Amino acid sequence: MLKYDLPKIAHPKPVPERTALLIANGDLRLSANQSDWPYQAAMEEALVKAFANEGWDLVRAHPIDEKNKHGFISNQRMGMDIFKSIPADAPLVVAEASGNTAITCWLDCAHIKARS
Repeated sequence: MLKYDLPKIAHPKPVPERTALLIANGDLRLSANQSDWPYQAAMEEALVKAFANEGWDLVRAHPIDEKNKHGFISNQRMGMDIFKSIPADAPLVVAEASGNTAITCWLDCAHIKARS
């Protein structure tokens, strides 16, 4: 008889009061994510300050990838895994910055679409 391990159901930890989670959707291209990262990091710093001024904490929902030198969600699998760790009722901020005139990070919005 075949043995099948059922997937474990994730039960994310609740988000503290007056805390919002930040996600940064990226591009499939590593070079685009790396070149846009300085703009994203500066924008995130400004957002954290703006939220703090309103009495909120803004916390990244996913880590910065030191190896690849950016903090964007870079593929759909990564996005799905990240959203498994986010409570469905958590306040969520999707924010991307780009140094290009065409914001490349929205080209691959399927990375975050799995949430809906």
